[in-house]
Amino acid sequence: MEKRYSPKELFKRLYTSVQEAGELALDLPNDIREILFKLKEGKLRVEFEHKGLEPMTHKLDVVSNRIAFAIIVAAMILGSAIVIHAKIPPMYHNVPILGIVTFVLAGFFAFRLLYSISKHGKM
Repeated sequence: MEKRYSPKELFKRLYTSVQEAGELALDLPNDIREILFKLKEGKLRVEFEHKGLEPMTHKLDVVSNRIAFAIIVAAMILGSAIVIHAKIPPMYHNVPILGIVTFVLAGFFAFRLLYSISKHGKM
């Protein structure tokens, strides 16, 4: 520790730091000129690296898939209601078969979506 903080060692480190700062000061105008030239030419590229976004993008994928699935189920329910209301043949007991089948299928998909949400939690 005595050697590390001796005046001679401190002076060596100070000299090295001043020398590096001088080299930086000499290189800085050229670096700035190069950056400005690339900026004028439209060739300046800035690269960012985002860290820690993978879990969020996975959650976003899951949420967007659930929303899309819910919209499809809602459209199936509305479509089956329109078919039933319009009384489009073929009929079974005065109710359109296509409307019943679509409504049952939409119900199955809705329960599957609810099961998936409850299974993975965080409704």
